[in-house]
Amino acid sequence: MTEFKAESVVDPTDFPIGKMIRLLMNEARITEADLCRGVNLPQTTINRLLSCQTNDPRISTVVAIAKFFDVTIEQLLGSEPILSLQTSKMLKGSILPILAWEQIASRLSKDGSMPEDVYVRWIKTEKSLNPGSFATHNPTSTDAFFGGHGLLLINLCTTREIMDGQIVLVDLGENNFGLRQVFKEGNDIFLKRLFAPFEINLLSQVQMIRGYVVEMRKYLDLPKSVS
Repeated sequence: MTEFKAESVVDPTDFPIGKMIRLLMNEARITEADLCRGVNLPQTTINRLLSCQTNDPRISTVVAIAKFFDVTIEQLLGSEPILSLQTSKMLKGSILPILAWEQIASRLSKDGSMPEDVYVRWIKTEKSLNPGSFATHNPTSTDAFFGGHGLLLINLCTTREIMDGQIVLVDLGENNFGLRQVFKEGNDIFLKRLFAPFEINLLSQVQMIRGYVVEMRKYLDLPKSVS
């Protein structure tokens, strides 16, 4: 068991905390900015940890990071193994920011920049999703299709491989996004609206598809989207 100093700092001589945090970030597929928002710490604090410039991380900092990644303090400090058969399950998957529907455009912008206070909640999944992936509430207009209101986990496309029947996130232009169902017929790809009128249109550009839904969860403690 690691002992803490009375002045509320941790002796870092026996553990590479910066390397451990970087490992967890890589496994969770999140950026340094994502971690800062998730633990509500200044980016300078996280950056100094990652670059091993901090020799006396505070207990509050270590506790916040350990809680975020769902590991013990001892595992974060390196005094207990984190890659054992039992604990490696923690590292499989992704940690996704929960975005309001109107924040999707900013998330998918060219530079991916977001306001510092935009990520209020996060959700974990055992699925390994692509960097930049996120969760969002389905618009109320699609409640009938999904059987109610819930949280959609959306994996961003990188290979542009589209499967028949998938629910995809489509870029409609002018920072507008919508959900459509994919239908394939030969080499043609069609997109169907999830609510009336149930229009079916030929996909004109594969690049319009920005991601696809990998999971839906009932998440009743968060407000509904008004989209």
